[in-house]
Amino acid sequence: RGNVLLLAFVFLLCFLLHYDSPNPIVREIATICLSLSFGLKLYPALFGLLLLRDKRYGQAVRAGVYGIGTMVFPLFFFEEGLGGIKLWINTMVSFNGNNDLPEAGTGMKAILYSLQKWMQNSFGFYISDRYFFLVSIIVFFALVVSALVVKKKWSAILAISLAIILVQSMGEYIYCLLVLPLYFLSVEEKCLSKHN
Repeated sequence: RGNVLLLAFVFLLCFLLHYDSPNPIVREIATICLSLSFGLKLYPALFGLLLLRDKRYGQAVRAGVYGIGTMVFPLFFFEEGLGGIKLWINTMVSFNGNNDLPEAGTGMKAILYSLQKWMQNSFGFYISDRYFFLVSIIVFFALVVSALVVKKKWSAILAISLAIILVQSMGEYIYCLLVLPLYFLSVEEKCLSKHN
């Protein structure tokens, strides 16, 4: 899984560097790169929020069409054909990273279970996990909304990267996404200060 993420990361980086290029051919190649990244891993699709943030609605629609194409086209090379979509969805839904320690992992669920365990061990106070899913959804949508409204590109990329990291719960390789906002911070900000 990690190796595929690295290839998806390369396509994603190409998109982030060139989606707002003044050259329409470069812009379209960047849009195709986003769809290829999405075809390899689902969560890079969230970076399409940058297109909505910048009011590039036509490009966002094309990215969606290309993304669907990168998911559907490969199915024709397998015996199941389009029936492979059902198999893919069933596999994706049935796969989970459950283990004996719910606080293991890197996502929001693991963070909340770690907080629950710490509160119980430190203060004898038990926090019910009944609302963990709701808290996760609220944090995810807060990050998505912030990605749409922040002014700086690096801030939007950071919000999207954090949303992706918090939603998934498998593998530390996902942290390579945090390189993206750091890079764009260094490009956009000439001087680091407490305001950036």
